[in-house]
Formats: sequence, structure tokens, C-alpha cells
Amino acid sequence: MISPAWLTFSRGWPPKVERVDHPNPPFSETEKKPATLRLVTALLGLGRLGRLLNELIPEPEVTGLLALMLLQESRRAARTSPERNLILLENQDRSLWNRPLIEEGVALVERALNSHRFGSYTLQAAIAAVHSQAASVAATDWSQIVLLYGALARIDSSPVVELNRAVAIAMRDGPEAGLRLIDALVAAGELAGYHLAQMTRSKLPALAKCLSRAWQSLC
Repeated sequence: MISPAWLTFSRGWPPKVERVDHPNPPFSETEKKPATLRLVTALLGLGRLGRLLNELIPEPEVTGLLALMLLQESRRAARTSPERNLILLENQDRSLWNRPLIEEGVALVERALNSHRFGSYTLQAAIAAVHSQAASVAATDWSQIVLLYGALARIDSSPVVELNRAVAIAMRDGPEAGLRLIDALVAAGELAGYHLAQMTRSKLPALAKCLSRAWQSLC
């Protein structure tokens, strides 16, 4: 029941856009996501459906799923430009992020993690929470994100998870470290057909360089 709820929420991506300048998945133009948020919120409530769901599956992972939805939804306004171009996380105007949704999502993540009975949705939500709490790319706790992606890979490994982990390692340790991991994934054929892999690889050195300059400006 969790997977269909997430599929319903995420199938709204992407909207029709004029140009794809950035690889971040955008939010839907439809109302599917708010409707799904209301559904999952109801399932977590005191009603009959909420009690039934809690009997069928561990509650912490349902809490993690709701947190993931809220944290993804919190960035809706910043994900696309007025021209309908997609905007990378590091280029988004964070003042447009929905702080009440972020606060609610972070609280749910903490509750799910404290249960010690969570799964991949909770770990994805924890990664989103780290990003959502950072004032900038430079202020992001990349070490924490690397650890979370490592945990996610152990229970729900995929080439895309490994790619995202490689990017986080590059942001923590420098572009060379991340590029080695990405090249190994590409050489193994694990990212064949994944159009964002080469785009990520080409943008990584410039992004890491900008991050380095930002760190130096803080020193």
C-alpha cells in the first residue's frame, strides 16, 4: 500500500516544459500530489483506514513516506522558472521553499528514525530533510548525506542511488572522488540509458569548484 501511494504522488513528474536545463525532477501541474498528501495524512490519523494501515505495515515507514512527500512538496514553487524550465536544487531560490511543510516533514523524519524500524522511504526523506534545512549548497551537511545514501544503498540499492551517493561524495571530498565512482558505474553499464548520468558527470567539476569558492568565502 505504501508503494502505490508514492507512485501516485511521484507520477505527476515531470510537467510539460519548454526546455530541460536542469535534471531535478519537477512537480506536477495537477493536483495529484496535494490529493495524495491528504490521503496519506488521513491514513496516519485516528480513523479506520489509519488503524488498518498501521496493522498491515510498520507505522514508521508510513510516517517516513509522508515526510518524503511533504519535503518534496515544500520545494514546488522553486523547481521551475516562469518559462517552465527546470531548476537544479543548488540554483533554487530557497526563500520560496515552504518552511511549515519542511518543519512538519523534518519532525516526521525524526519520529520515524527514532523508531529504528524504518526503510527506504524514511531514508530518502532524511536525505531531503538535510537538504531542506541547509541555507545553501555550501552549508549542506554532505557527510550526513553520504552516510544516508550508504544506508539506503544497503537496503534498496540501485544505479541511481549509487550515482547520487557519488555526487554527495564529490561534494564532500572533491570532484575527483565522485567522478571515479561515476565512471565505474558507467563502465559497468549500470547507468546505460540513464540520461542524467552524463549530464551529472559534466556538471560535477564546476559545481564542486563553486562549492569550494563558497567554503573559502566563509573562512
